[in-house]
Amino acid sequence: MNAINFFSRLIFFFLLYIFLFALIRLFDNSAIVFYQGNNLIIVMIISLILFDWFRNKNLKFIIDNTPFYFCAGVLCFSFLTTFPVILDRSITLHMYNFLAHSTQGVTVDQIRNDFIAEFVFHHSAIEKRVIEQEVLGNISKSDNNIYLTESGYNSYRFFQFLNKLFNISPTY
Repeated sequence: MNAINFFSRLIFFFLLYIFLFALIRLFDNSAIVFYQGNNLIIVMIISLILFDWFRNKNLKFIIDNTPFYFCAGVLCFSFLTTFPVILDRSITLHMYNFLAHSTQGVTVDQIRNDFIAEFVFHHSAIEKRVIEQEVLGNISKSDNNIYLTESGYNSYRFFQFLNKLFNISPTY
């Protein structure tokens, strides 16, 4: 595959991913954005491999195109984690939205109160994250209490390591 063909296929795949992901979110915005986006990437890559197989009936063609499949998946995953996932969780974007709908200046306390009322309570941010982490196996619930599992503790230690490695203050 020459470079022009590679990049034109890559752009087409990426734009198709964005279109399909937006369409899926339009009809089902209750699912966890990260997993929904990843599942779509996997389905699209497998579908493309199957399409290429039925079109060419040549295993060498599939093997030769492995770098393309890999790049397509990485490009879509990078987009997913850079935009939709951040949009789903961003305190900054919530603050921007609040300020954009304000006709006059607001105080930090007003932003904080709106964040708690809207993001935390109205949009059930904590409940969403509890469900997400329970599905991942990082937490478990027992007698109305939530506990960190061994997997969750390992995730916690990993993120603590990254915080130290990249000198990030864990203000969450």
